[in-house]
Amino acid sequence: MMEQHSLSFVVIREALTFSGSPVIITDPNIQNNPIVFVNEAFEELTGYTAEEVIGKNCRFLQREDTSEEALRAIKDAIHAKMPTKQILKNYKKNGDLFYNELTIRPIYDENGNTYFLGLQKDVSEVEQLKREMRHAEETIFSLTAPIIPLSQEMAILPLIGILDENRFKILLEKSTRYLEAKEIAYLILDFSGLTKFDESIVTGIMNFRKFLNLMGIRTVFTGINPSLAKSSVLFDNHLQGITTFHSVDQALKHFQFEQH
Repeated sequence: MMEQHSLSFVVIREALTFSGSPVIITDPNIQNNPIVFVNEAFEELTGYTAEEVIGKNCRFLQREDTSEEALRAIKDAIHAKMPTKQILKNYKKNGDLFYNELTIRPIYDENGNTYFLGLQKDVSEVEQLKREMRHAEETIFSLTAPIIPLSQEMAILPLIGILDENRFKILLEKSTRYLEAKEIAYLILDFSGLTKFDESIVTGIMNFRKFLNLMGIRTVFTGINPSLAKSSVLFDNHLQGITTFHSVDQALKHFQFEQH
């Protein structure tokens, strides 16, 4: 078994100083839990020198847009002397925003005194990617077109692009909320902008139609183009009993005639 060595404070301090990861140590035994140590990587990340931050609370990295929820979690963890990991909006000395994945854990000296070690990681690129993904989801949400009211009792739900399982779930959530809040009697599902769907979506649409029927909403399909009609042959049993029209105009004329 390899013999364990007791490292001196100087060795540990040197290791932390030259670590590639930004590190801070705070002392909760002093009022306001100030910083008592930062390493060179912290200085490089934030632009602040050790002389500028020693003795200060880490709040100088924050602004009004820093998550209150994350700050509460950090405060609670420090109070309970428990580790925590939070992502914070922080700001560098030059004012640049960066997303800081802050890992905090209590550490103890040989006398049992508590300190807090803060490991910092710039995750701005990851957060940017998340924002782009959320934007893409919002774009998908909007492309799964909202229900458009045509009259007090009639509305149309245009379907656009490729209708996959994810988009269909968004479609159901969005349209169900709308329909529950309105007194719609007729809903036109227009497929003219749809390029592809699969068996699971056909089954889902049929279940959606049954749900609408239970709500007293009559549904019809429009705009099923030849390629969609051909691809739906395999699912013919699912599509039996559905009222279809070539275009939305034909459906509207039918309903107008029916209402007269």
